Amino acid sequence: MKRLLYLYCVFTIIYGFFVNSALANLINKRSATEETSTCYASNNDPYTFFGTKTSYFKLENEDVSPIKVEGCKTKSFWLLARHGSRNPGDDDISQMEIRGPEIQAAIIDNHQNEKGQLCEADYEGISKWSFGLTIDDDSLLTESGKTELKELGQRYKARLSDLLDEPYNEENIIFRTTNRERTIDSGKAFGEGAFPDEAINIPPPLDEDKLLKYYDFCPKWSSGVGENDATYQESKLFTGTQVVKDAMARINAKLGFVTVIEKEEEENLDVNEAMMEDTIDVETNSTVGNKTIEKRDADEENNPDAGSPETENVEGQVLDELHFEDAIMIYDLCRYEKARNPDDISVWCAAFEDEDLLVMEYYQDLDYWHKNGYFYEINTQFACPLMKNLVTTFEGHVSEDIKSEMAIMSKNLTATKNASEEADSAEEQEMFEKVGPKATLYFSHSEAVLPFLSLLGLNKDDYALTHSNYEEAKERRYRVSKMGPFSANVGFLMMECDQAPTNRVMALLQEKPVMLPECDNLACDWEIFKEIYKDDISCQFDEICEEDGTPPKRVPLQSNSIQVLVNYFLLALCFIINMA
Repeated sequence: MKRLLYLYCVFTIIYGFFVNSALANLINKRSATEETSTCYASNNDPYTFFGTKTSYFKLENEDVSPIKVEGCKTKSFWLLARHGSRNPGDDDISQMEIRGPEIQAAIIDNHQNEKGQLCEADYEGISKWSFGLTIDDDSLLTESGKTELKELGQRYKARLSDLLDEPYNEENIIFRTTNRERTIDSGKAFGEGAFPDEAINIPPPLDEDKLLKYYDFCPKWSSGVGENDATYQESKLFTGTQVVKDAMARINAKLGFVTVIEKEEEENLDVNEAMMEDTIDVETNSTVGNKTIEKRDADEENNPDAGSPETENVEGQVLDELHFEDAIMIYDLCRYEKARNPDDISVWCAAFEDEDLLVMEYYQDLDYWHKNGYFYEINTQFACPLMKNLVTTFEGHVSEDIKSEMAIMSKNLTATKNASEEADSAEEQEMFEKVGPKATLYFSHSEAVLPFLSLLGLNKDDYALTHSNYEEAKERRYRVSKMGPFSANVGFLMMECDQAPTNRVMALLQEKPVMLPECDNLACDWEIFKEIYKDDISCQFDEICEEDGTPPKRVPLQSNSIQVLVNYFLLALCFIINMA
């Protein structure tokens, strides 16, 4: 019996290690020493998953085959989409406008002094780079962003020809956007793709949109999550890990800058030389440190800001080391430029090896997982206005809240109609309330999309993302690059079927069907769906979001690193059992 218990214990441990990716990580792990510098300009398959700034062309589903379930007909389509690729915000533009050329000048200086590992093509790209944006371009939808949404509309029209192949009718096809120019333009672009050569009426956005910008009306989330320093603690801790230090060493080395490790080695060498000189009473050269550091120290005495990464510190040399904030700005230049010009490379991406880009991606994911994902329970709850809207739309009637909002939008839209048109509209509205729209199309922001995915329970890992489990989390499901890129979209199809269950619902993420948790089929029984999400459908938003002075509850998850420690403990326990 003891022997069987021992074997069972050992098997459990081995299985536990395997499940927690201990073996997988040995296969997939690439250490910093294994990375070799490559020529980005000639890389035919660069890594371009860039978190929320990922171009949707990286994820679009080019398969436009009709979405069909045998014996079922699609009755209604509900879509929540993020706006397309946009420019950086005004703060980022200001920083890039100043800091970008400073770093560029330093890289040129380094290369001319035979420092760094950039190939000639990558160096040429960076040396000829110029920043073409101004504050006036703040957060505007780019041409590539318009194309993302236009082509998205074309593909959905092809897949859902039963719903969208008829002439556009504003009562059957409902558009709604937030009050941001980029979402309004995204809605228009989708309409151009789905209904070419037709005039699309997009109602003026609401000043206070509690549906598409619900996150602005939730005090408990704002204070307890969005503005809570604890939300960003793991990403801050991550910047101090060896993983990030190794990435920064590679980036600095590639661009020709002195790294902290190199500085320490040079300082140690100079210290040894100084000690040797002291032994022979030579005191003419007691200075410790390399010339760059000496110059920086002298400048700092005269100008306290001289040594900061925001200012020049050496004549002819902008700076001698890139800091993490510099790397993030270069990363932003890389991914914004790639999204704006998806068919071209961004010269700034040449600063990174693939492993460095994975590190930057994880740094971003740590923030989003804590802010919009499965760290706080409220993140899985407060997107309920969207779920309530989805269900009331599919049930063929409109809740009082939605009726009120639609009445405001309808009033704005029909202000110029004559009496006969208003009478026709009233009749059409009555029909709409009975049968519901064929398509409901919403255009919002990542702040709306990501918590809604958390409410649905999609892409949930069984462990927490932390600063210390980068390697274990390389195979994580929660990857914002694939969940919340530019033009991210989550859709639902309501189906009427010949056989039971007669009413079914199918979820789509980035245009592809996805299995919902606790559903046993892609086309989920409508009644089961409503049971799974009954609390979200009832949507006690005011209660969820009431600021009661208590911190938000956290989802009970554990780090993979903790699980590994548990496995070691169990292994020791097995050994004790065997020895007994």
